[in-house]
Amino acid sequence: GKYATDWFRMVGDADISTACVFLPNGCDGYGLHVEQASGSCYCHCLYGEQQEWGCRWFVLWMEKVESALKLGQELMVVFMEGMVGQGIVD
Repeated sequence: GKYATDWFRMVGDADISTACVFLPNGCDGYGLHVEQASGSCYCHCLYGEQQEWGCRWFVLWMEKVESALKLGQELMVVFMEGMVGQGIVD
């Protein structure tokens, strides 16, 4: 992809692990939705409406982040170029 060189540089560092989840079209998790207590899926929080690719990836990502926290790992957020400060953060 567009940032492949940066990605491989980051994950090639022995001191860094990643919580990245990639579910391409055609794989088992693609298009799956996970309902929240509110009754709507996570797509509504993430995108404002349900999306074709689903939100199962988000639950898998949250599980990885929670595991990292339990292991005492320091979290680092990586943004795409020009995306710092975009979106809604609670």
